[in-house]
Amino acid sequence: MNFWNIAGAKVQGPSHVQTGTPCQDAFVTQVSSDGQWVSLVVSDGAGSAARAEEGSKLVTQIFSEKLLEIANLLNTRPPGGWINDYVIQQMVDVRELLRKKAGTDDIKDFHCTLVASLVGPSGGFLIHIGDGSLIGGTVEEGLSDPKSLHLKINVQSKPENGEYANETFFVTEKDWIKHLRITPIGKVDWLLLATDGGCALCLKNESSPQISNIEEMVQYLLKTPEENRSKAIESWLGTDGAKQLSNDDKTFVICMSNKFQVFDAHQIKVTNLLPEVTTSAPVISSATSPVIKNLAFQGPATPVLPKFEPTIGTYLAKSMQNPFNLKMIFFVMLALAVSTGTLLMTTPVNKADSPMETATIPSQSQPKEPKMKTEGEVITDPKQEVKQENTQEIAKERPKENTKATSDTDKLDAQKSESNDGDVVKKSTQKSANTNKADTKLKDNSDARHKSQNTQTDSSLNN
Repeated sequence: MNFWNIAGAKVQGPSHVQTGTPCQDAFVTQVSSDGQWVSLVVSDGAGSAARAEEGSKLVTQIFSEKLLEIANLLNTRPPGGWINDYVIQQMVDVRELLRKKAGTDDIKDFHCTLVASLVGPSGGFLIHIGDGSLIGGTVEEGLSDPKSLHLKINVQSKPENGEYANETFFVTEKDWIKHLRITPIGKVDWLLLATDGGCALCLKNESSPQISNIEEMVQYLLKTPEENRSKAIESWLGTDGAKQLSNDDKTFVICMSNKFQVFDAHQIKVTNLLPEVTTSAPVISSATSPVIKNLAFQGPATPVLPKFEPTIGTYLAKSMQNPFNLKMIFFVMLALAVSTGTLLMTTPVNKADSPMETATIPSQSQPKEPKMKTEGEVITDPKQEVKQENTQEIAKERPKENTKATSDTDKLDAQKSESNDGDVVKKSTQKSANTNKADTKLKDNSDARHKSQNTQTDSSLNN
């Protein structure tokens, strides 16, 4: 006995009819041999891809079969992280098959999305890449009216679009694994899967479930025999109202448990138990269910912003708010200032490093020798020459603003030099005069002695 009743259909969008483009949507549904598990897969081929129709058909067919293989494994193996690995491996195998069809590593001509689910009596999981959507939940008999049904929405996988509303992500892209969502789901009584065009009928603003449309559709299907429900969905998707909502291809698949057969309902009430969110983010769900556990995808996650590393300024700003810390900072800064000043006062100064000392103190190891002047030149004081040279060096090293003061100093030094030179000349002249007098006296004495000797000689001869 089948636990599930499935109905689904796809229609060509008005824009594709006008351009003569075939419907690029595809869907496949299968039920396990024991009737307990059902695999639901829908795919939307990209309108810009040359072989999008082939890509969507291939992806839906392969994943529908592989999901049932997982169902058979779950009969003998408890659920766990191996399901993630299995799904990723199937995705790799599908991409490799598309490469063989393309004859190259570039498979962008097969661009298509993927929305799929494997569900049993106690729960299951879903797979999602790109836009499209999945909605599901439980059903209960109405409390106020036994003839009414109360549908509760507690499962949803929202579309993931790109920067713009008409952009999305595909199975065939290089970074597909960044956009892969594998989400476990708990016990559900119904599931609804749709491509991008079909979402226009069951979602508002491509986000929250459109309650009124879902109520109308479910009520319409329950009044229709099971064998005709797929035809009823096809007619509904082809109405003028549906065409006005979207001119794209539309695919719509619904799966209901046999619990719906118990009720002879004439009124459907739908309640959304999910929080209202206006935008959807490409995240990997980490939710768990009583049956399918540890299915959170462990692949690349959404990048995390680097944490703000507080600087020393941040710590000081926070410390300033505390009076005690403020006092401590003050005393520490004061201690640093005092120690720095003490160090400067006690540090010996090397006179050789001071430009003033270097300019005024001549070297003791190599004293300058006095410069001897030749006859006719004025003899100057060697110390005065050294003083003049030092004055010139000081003038070079001093700032430009002291140029005037330096000039005045040079004038004073020049006057002193002239005065000293005059004194030296006077002393030299006086010394020369004294020398001449001494020479004259010596000459007179010599002549006197010579004369005395001559006188003695003459006296001797006379005798």
